Amino acid sequence: MSREVTDIFPLAFVVVGVSAAAWRHFVYLRKKAERQDTAWRAAASDLQGEFVPASGWFSKTPMSISAVAWGRRVIIDHYQVGDGKSSTTFTRIQAAGEGPSDLSLTLREKGILSSIGKALGAQDIALGDGPFDQRFAVKTSDEDLARAWLVPEVTGALFEARPYSHELVAGGQVTSIRRDIENDDHALLRAAKACVLLAGRGAALRAEWRRLAQELHGVVVAEPWADPEPRLEIQERGTAVFIDLVRSESLPKPLRGRLLTSVWGRRPPGRVDHFVAAEKGTLRERDGAMVELEPALWDAIEVRSTGVSATAARFDAEFIDSFAHARPVRVWGNEETVHVAFPGLLFDVARLQSAVKIVARLAAAVGDGPYR
Repeated sequence: MSREVTDIFPLAFVVVGVSAAAWRHFVYLRKKAERQDTAWRAAASDLQGEFVPASGWFSKTPMSISAVAWGRRVIIDHYQVGDGKSSTTFTRIQAAGEGPSDLSLTLREKGILSSIGKALGAQDIALGDGPFDQRFAVKTSDEDLARAWLVPEVTGALFEARPYSHELVAGGQVTSIRRDIENDDHALLRAAKACVLLAGRGAALRAEWRRLAQELHGVVVAEPWADPEPRLEIQERGTAVFIDLVRSESLPKPLRGRLLTSVWGRRPPGRVDHFVAAEKGTLRERDGAMVELEPALWDAIEVRSTGVSATAARFDAEFIDSFAHARPVRVWGNEETVHVAFPGLLFDVARLQSAVKIVARLAAAVGDGPYR
């Protein structure tokens, strides 16, 4: 046998080996695509949505699912991000929502790289939920609003949707992503649910606002997200009491600029005393002179005023009882208004009812109501 012929054998083995490897890789990719297709079809069926299969050979149109699930439109597809040398594929879930224009929120599992960018001005927060805080990094432009969005129903769904990362942008739009094309229909459903619940939180809060007005026998003057200053109005003992969602620049530094639920009313003409009531040890001499309360009440709150006798006449045991039920962060009044403030968004009807009573009593004219 000639030398030329014998040299062909190694080359033939190489060609056969490469061809076999290429065929195995092709079969692997084909089976993987079939599994993904099957999973997405099953998820679309469970969502009662429309499934569009991938099409084309080289520049494939991606698979997609469009459905209305959990009361909201959700779109599922996949895309690639490349740098010219390599590319990474991501599964993407999108749901439209509603919310304030200044809220951004990102959540990703710790230790998992995410393509979700860091929001400008975002800060890390902990929710006080041990398992969730240990597993997730949470960044937000607004801590108070983020806490209103990340209630247990939502965080539970986010926890079940790992390893998806989630981003909420101004207006409430949510995008959830993970690396690679999802090939598990149950995982896809869990992620879709988490995305939709996060996107739907703004509408849920607006519904809570309306429910609050109904249970307090009040009216909605302005709604969250739709109006710059959300407000409810309640009539209590002939006094108009308002509940606002506001940011105060006049409170002490820890509360300055924070979102507050403020219950307030207008005082009648002639009231000139300025008073402040808060947890004992949090007030300063500049807030006024100390108001002497009954000894049994000293452990509850501290009250300071520029008109000690006038304020003391209104801060009796019944007021302290209402204060204990409401648990506000601060109560204060000047010659024009009286306020009861809570940090963040508060939708606790019982606590707000106590706050409404406090405002109505403190705003009452001398000789009216329980104070004579």
